[in-house]
Amino acid sequence: LLSKDDDGTGLSISSVARVCLLIVPFNIAYSQMATTFIVQGTVMEKFGVIDAASMNNADAVSVLTFGYLIGNIFYPWLAEKEFKLMTTHKFAIGSLLSSMAIGWALFVEFWIHSTYDATGERISVLWQAPA
Repeated sequence: LLSKDDDGTGLSISSVARVCLLIVPFNIAYSQMATTFIVQGTVMEKFGVIDAASMNNADAVSVLTFGYLIGNIFYPWLAEKEFKLMTTHKFAIGSLLSSMAIGWALFVEFWIHSTYDATGERISVLWQAPA
């Protein structure tokens, strides 16, 4: 997806534009996850001492953990195999994963309402963990 300028010295404007098209939706989706955890968690069943605020902290811990593992283990392993992911591909993968997390949050929202309407019960806050 990345291309060189006409003189072959750098990246083209279209490459920068493609990266920006991936960054903006990712940041919009990711910035809403904290709000989603808190709002959903207020109507979910606590798991021991784990409540909505704890799940929001778990999100930060998982981002730091997976960021470290991918940056220090997975990408170097790919480099050993002589496979290099371009930056736009990394952003595309990240955008796909964030879309999946948003999809899971939407499913959990539906599940919260349908379970409460059917039985009057709450679902566990731990169902937010995959998001």
